[in-house]
Amino acid sequence: MGVSLCGNVIKSIDGAARKTGEEIVRMVVDDINEHYCENISLLGISQKYFIHPNYFCRLFKNVVSESFSDYITKVRMQKAKELLEDTRLKLGDIGEMV
Repeated sequence: MGVSLCGNVIKSIDGAARKTGEEIVRMVVDDINEHYCENISLLGISQKYFIHPNYFCRLFKNVVSESFSDYITKVRMQKAKELLEDTRLKLGDIGEMV
């Protein structure tokens, strides 16, 4: 079982190493849009994509034209706005969802 785990880790690292910075940012944007209601952290993203947090922040801002945290907040606010317009959920429930 240990050999298979090592093989998976090596494939993950190798796959991440072959991505450009812009590709990684686009993948993170997709992750944020899909998992906005989960806890998303800079540390988690940097570990998942094997990229230094400071470098990723600069890269994200260059590609998306806004900071990582501002982008997450914007996505969550947009989702909350959509829920407020289309549902009869309570404000507190919507807040917890996003």
